Amino acid sequence: MQNQHDFLAKTALGLFLAGILGPILLICFGINTGGPYILGIACEFFALLFASLSWSQRISRIVATVVLCLIAVGAGNFILFKTSAKSARDSMQAREAQARLNAEASAAKR
Repeated sequence: MQNQHDFLAKTALGLFLAGILGPILLICFGINTGGPYILGIACEFFALLFASLSWSQRISRIVATVVLCLIAVGAGNFILFKTSAKSARDSMQAREAQARLNAEASAAKR
């Protein structure tokens, strides 16, 4: 049983490294169609799965913790990006509305 947990822990570590380095290498070679991102997400998901199956190994606990931290950071960035994009869109719409009002006011004065 210990041998199986050791194999799963090493597989989780390998998938973790493939999920981090694989997309970077594929993008460097010019493949940027979305495939590298899907590959990275799939590898990280399976790394988390295999790490949870062999939780008694130290490598597995480290891999699972790092993957969960990456998920938390990614979710935080996603929320911040959505909030800042909405804020930027609102301020752009306000500037456009002000520019229309200024144009109408200057046309009315003529």
